[in-house]
Amino acid sequence: KTSELTVMKACGISLYRISLPLLFFSLLWSSLLFGMGEGFLADANRRAEELRNVIRGVSVQQSSVLNRRWAINPEGTIYNYQHFDPAENTLHGVSTYRFANDEWRLTERAHANQAVYDGSWQANDVWVRRFADDTGPGAFESSAHTELAIEPPAYFSAEPPQADRMNYRELESYIGDLSDSGVDVVSLRVALERKLSFPFVTLILTLIAVPFAVTTGRRGALYGVGIGIVLAISYWVVISVFAAIGSAGLITPLLAAWAPNVMFGGSAVYLLLAVRT
Repeated sequence: KTSELTVMKACGISLYRISLPLLFFSLLWSSLLFGMGEGFLADANRRAEELRNVIRGVSVQQSSVLNRRWAINPEGTIYNYQHFDPAENTLHGVSTYRFANDEWRLTERAHANQAVYDGSWQANDVWVRRFADDTGPGAFESSAHTELAIEPPAYFSAEPPQADRMNYRELESYIGDLSDSGVDVVSLRVALERKLSFPFVTLILTLIAVPFAVTTGRRGALYGVGIGIVLAISYWVVISVFAAIGSAGLITPLLAAWAPNVMFGGSAVYLLLAVRT
């Protein structure tokens, strides 16, 4: 507003050198943003979801232990499942643990590689071990196909897996487990790549802001704020569109996550080279 850029240029300081401190701090903030995502944001998101369930009165108790899902129903039966696909009503890697009503003693454990809901849970590759008392291991049965008497799909869809509740390593391990079970993990791979690409948003928006700051001149602070809001919204829309396309499997997860950065970063470099320094 008071022609500071003009004065610095008159002193022989180029626009590139003027922008170096801004780029340094934006790169530093990108690093901090990634560090926060890996450090405590995932735990904070999980805690926020727990509190949200308490406020809504959701009685289902679910948590993540080594990226696997656990739940308990009102009768005390514990469920452990690796993944629930709400679109296909399919459970992968599901185990049930039933206990005696009068004491904390395991009476039955069942495991199935996969269970599909069609009015009831139809499970494949099932084994069941029953424990009559504490004197022996109990009876063991196995079958290629059987029906599991467990809760309907609505019970397990109360808390679907969320990538923002895991850091990069947890999500990478989770994707590996699901891939081994034959689950479609395209959308999760997009989310994994976005954990690396998204922190660079601050650096790229700073690169774009520098040439705009030079060309806007003395038009006032509101004009600059308006330009910043438009750029941020445009960037977010492009990121969301590419994420949706990538999740649909139309482009690779790598391209879906990094294409917006390449597009806006390339535009920023072009504007920096085109503006008078």
